[in-house]
Amino acid sequence: MLDLPESELRNRFYSLSQKVHPDTHVLKDSYEQSHASQWSALLNRAYQTLRTPHSRIDYLLELFPKPAQLRPNIPTDLAESFFELQELISEGDALGAIQQFESQLQSAQERYQSDWQKLVSAWKSAPEKSALIAQLHQLNHHFKYLASLKENLKKLQGRL
Repeated sequence: MLDLPESELRNRFYSLSQKVHPDTHVLKDSYEQSHASQWSALLNRAYQTLRTPHSRIDYLLELFPKPAQLRPNIPTDLAESFFELQELISEGDALGAIQQFESQLQSAQERYQSDWQKLVSAWKSAPEKSALIAQLHQLNHHFKYLASLKENLKKLQGRL
């Protein structure tokens, strides 16, 4: 479930959409039209949930209880670098600092992608998934933090 080929998912979605879309049931009775609308809405919601790895993670984390002892940590190296970047920008040394921080974000992205691939492999082979939930929570937290930093960087660059 963690690793779904995007093209396969999209093709399956379109194939099912053609079967259940309300427009294909226009000449049917009102019960079948209503049923088609409900199925179409469910199919759209499922596709939106499964479409990206991050939305799949969010869905899976809803299914499994969060371990009580889990406290997601932020990547301190990235947080510290972002604060340093803000200081350097306020002092007027923005260009080099921004490039260095972008490089650091790219490295973090690659690291998280590698961790993601390892987790996907472990998930496929693990008979009991609950042992991997803490890792899934942590990785999800790191991906979201990284996205937040990228957005904050864009805002900073927009002010320059």
